[in-house]
Order: sequence, then structure tokens, then C-alpha cells
Amino acid sequence: MNFLEIIILLFISGIACSISQVISGYSIGGCFLSVILGFIGAVSGIWIAHHFHFPEVLDIKFNSGSLPLFWALTGAILFSLMLNILNLKSQ
Repeated sequence: MNFLEIIILLFISGIACSISQVISGYSIGGCFLSVILGFIGAVSGIWIAHHFHFPEVLDIKFNSGSLPLFWALTGAILFSLMLNILNLKSQ
């Protein structure tokens, strides 16, 4: 993963965590923490998609490769929702 892909993935993960916080109605933390957790979820979503050979949907093409936007968004949203559900159960 090159520098441009990491910057775009950080931007995508920030948007994805914002969406998941609106869906769940609960905020994990501040903006920085949301972006970091979204980044972890986005990378996990991309890894799972490659590991199970899921089709590439909504790719962003670069000179050196591509970034699967759909799987990054899906991973970030699911990871954030999972953390929100675990946090709500512990209260």
C-alpha cells in the first residue's frame, strides 16, 4: 500500500465511521479515534475480500494499482458498528 492509498483510505474510513455512528446513534470517541478505528475496519474489510476472493466492486484506480472502495467502506462500517454494540452491551 503506497502513501496515496493510505491517505485515501484514511479519508474513506473517517466518512465510514461517521455513517456508522449516525446509524447506531452512539459515538465511539473523537474524530481522531473514529478515523483510526475506521482505518482498522477498512483494512480488515479489504483483507477479508482478498482472502475470500470476493469480486472487486467500486474500485478506485491508481497508477500502481487499485483500492476496493466498497470493501473498505463495508469493513469500516461493520467494525465500527461491532464496537458500538459491544460497548452498549457492557453498560
